[in-house]
Amino acid sequence: MEEVDAVATALGIPVRRTRTEAVLADSVAGLPDFETSMLQDYRRGRRLEHDALNGAVVRAAARAGVPVPVNRVLLALLARLDPASRV
Repeated sequence: MEEVDAVATALGIPVRRTRTEAVLADSVAGLPDFETSMLQDYRRGRRLEHDALNGAVVRAAARAGVPVPVNRVLLALLARLDPASRV
């Protein structure tokens, strides 16, 4: 989320860090068996949404001139894991 916040700030999008953290905490609170939708898709052999998520961050970061090494690595790794890329 730090990279996303940095990109948003560079693009002039106001980000309230405490609000971001609260939304993330609330989204998984009380969900001990919580799995992300991307993990669910992977387990079901479905196309992953990495380009819409991490890819969007990487593309916005490039426009803003902000380094996002974690999202770049995640995008590359998820692209290799994507069942759609193994067709």
